[in-house]
Amino acid sequence: MKVVYTAEVLRELRAARKWYNRRAPGVGERLVDLVDEKIGDIARAPESFPRDQRDPIARRARVPKYPYTLIFMIHDDSVVVILALAHGKRQPGYWKKRLRLAPEK
Repeated sequence: MKVVYTAEVLRELRAARKWYNRRAPGVGERLVDLVDEKIGDIARAPESFPRDQRDPIARRARVPKYPYTLIFMIHDDSVVVILALAHGKRQPGYWKKRLRLAPEK
């Protein structure tokens, strides 16, 4: 399935990579690698990931070894829209306003 990102996701990933690399060289790059792997998993089987409990149009994919979750939705059964790279301990649900940024059906 095709995967697209919002600009906010790319900013979140860059900020997280920078933060981790400041603490230990290469740790931020490992985060990026794991996010890429998880996005590949999402592209292959998006419906295998659980829906968000509070907003079931969105689904969640946990990034292993880091406190991040990819929030995404399936659009028209052919495109996955990644809405956020959400930190598990910060601003729960902040990404919900991004649901309106997804392509119209």
